[in-house]
Amino acid sequence: MSKKGKRLREFEKNNKTFSVRESRKKAAAPGSDSEPARENTKKKKRIVINARRLAATVVVLLFVVLVGASAFKLIKLTIEKNDLEQRQEELNLEKEELSAELEHVDSAEYIEQQVRESLRLIKKNEILFILSEQAAGKNNEEAAGEDDANAEEGDSQGEEDGQAEN
Repeated sequence: MSKKGKRLREFEKNNKTFSVRESRKKAAAPGSDSEPARENTKKKKRIVINARRLAATVVVLLFVVLVGASAFKLIKLTIEKNDLEQRQEELNLEKEELSAELEHVDSAEYIEQQVRESLRLIKKNEILFILSEQAAGKNNEEAAGEDDANAEEGDSQGEEDGQAEN
């Protein structure tokens, strides 16, 4: 047989004229050939639908994860910002204190105070008492109040001495 003969028979076999009623009967028959084709088509449709559902679920989950991670980073950065703002306020207060101290650095009173505290130097006829640091902290606060009172008395005595000399 030649190729033309095979092709012709195949063409005639596939392109037969048939009636609609006969084809419906064949399709309705339980043992017909079209039933497995329908099942395959349904299975393919189910597979496609399930694949689309899976892809949509993955996309939604990915979106949720990304939004959650972004929200976590946002909260973390907000907390860090608040901490930095608080630190900035503390540093500004320290800067103001140091600026105020800088204004008094050249005064004789400040120099005397620093010499007494850091070098523990004393004036003539003074006695230096060295206490533990806890007691010294409490006594320094009390002594500061007494020193201020003594300084005022000394100033007033100096003024009286100055008036008496005139």
